[in-house]
Amino acid sequence: MTSNSKRGFSTLEILIAFAVIILALTSVVTLIFSSQSVAVDSRADSEATAKAQSLLESARAAALLDFNSVNPVAPAQDGMYQKSLDVQTQGFYTKKVTATVTWQTQGRSQSVELATLISNWENISKDDCNSGLSGNWQNPQINNLDLGSLIGDSSGAYTISDMEAYQNKLYVAVSSTAVKTAPDFFVFDVSNPAQPVFLGGVDNDPKVIAGITALRVSGKYAYVASASSYARGQLQIIDVSVNPPQVVTTYKIPVINSGGGSKGLGSGIFYSNGFVYLGLTKTDSENEFNVVDVSNVLNPVFKGSLHIGNGINAIYAKGNYVYLAHPTDAADPPEEQLSVLDVTNPASPQRVSGFFYNGSSGGNGKSLALVGSTLYLGRTASKISGSGADAIPEFYALNNLNPNNIPAAALGTVALATPESLNALTIRDYLAFFLVTDQLQIWNISDIANITQWAGPIALPGGSAAMACEGNYIYAGSALGSKNFISIISVGP
Repeated sequence: MTSNSKRGFSTLEILIAFAVIILALTSVVTLIFSSQSVAVDSRADSEATAKAQSLLESARAAALLDFNSVNPVAPAQDGMYQKSLDVQTQGFYTKKVTATVTWQTQGRSQSVELATLISNWENISKDDCNSGLSGNWQNPQINNLDLGSLIGDSSGAYTISDMEAYQNKLYVAVSSTAVKTAPDFFVFDVSNPAQPVFLGGVDNDPKVIAGITALRVSGKYAYVASASSYARGQLQIIDVSVNPPQVVTTYKIPVINSGGGSKGLGSGIFYSNGFVYLGLTKTDSENEFNVVDVSNVLNPVFKGSLHIGNGINAIYAKGNYVYLAHPTDAADPPEEQLSVLDVTNPASPQRVSGFFYNGSSGGNGKSLALVGSTLYLGRTASKISGSGADAIPEFYALNNLNPNNIPAAALGTVALATPESLNALTIRDYLAFFLVTDQLQIWNISDIANITQWAGPIALPGGSAAMACEGNYIYAGSALGSKNFISIISVGP
């Protein structure tokens, strides 16, 4: 009895000991696997954080090149991770950029999110157009408003020549009026774009019916190219901080050849960092391209000029370079529709490169846009008669990595239907907005070598003249007979 009892007790002890050992081993194994899981999670979290930081750094680098190139990035797979970038505009010149990286670990969803603010500190072009796209731009809506009715003169003839949207205001210039003393510069409050409110207008030159051909707004001033008077001046500065706006300065470009047969009138303008770059119509009395220091708006100072050989239709400036769109003049080489100038020394602008589409018939350089390292050029119709489309492009995407050497081969082109001219351009992320002869067209440029139409053409009331963009709205000016219209285009449902 005693012997058996002791043996049973020993067996029980052994079983208990085994149980304790098994429990201990299980705890150790669990701890090991738990530690391994924590280590895996920690490593994955570190990798995801690094990828999110890399997305933000790429956005910062893009902003240094061009604020408008900071746009959302759709979710994309990177190994076990999915990366995306969200960009939200805050105010006119600030974007909130949020990088998100997600992944799966043992059936569990994990994510890392980092955010930063990026500001358009340089703000060269004063461009309020939101480069990030939102809403349904494949079904845009249009609201056409009669300019005369908006300003309380439905019987007047006002020929829209240019527009700019800037900080909830829409500025409209007209090139001619029916009455000499009628205003040709108008300001509208577009805080509610669906219902513009007329704030005031001014006549740039009460002695003639001719008016303004181009405008740029910065701060409290509008800088306009005047075609009203050769004798009085081609550059005018308008104070838009008062109501009604007031012309504070009229400036005449110095005459080079007093015996010249053609007199230069204002035709194109761009403002940047205290300088106005003014283009004139074709002239042999002055140079067509001119640099004016307007740091003191009451006392502009002429800095320098350059002979182009033709009138200038559009100007875009960035950094030390100015881009000019103009007609080709085979008799006055270099033969080109785009000229690139180095204005490092404003007193001595130098042509450094250009672009010409060989073999075209007509096709004057007409409009410009620049985003990042891509320069966009729009031209007038190269074929002005006939019912069929031709193969000669009106839209060119050009490599601008080195402005001193624009490649002859375009990155991508679009040949519009005859006889459509590309009168104005706006680029927003992967979409290009074309103001053509009597339409607004939207094109997908995400694959620059294979550009496709994104939405059906949006018919304007008449022939197109000007385009502006602010926020998520496009403004277009057009004319039908003596009537001129402001069209407001927005996203559809």
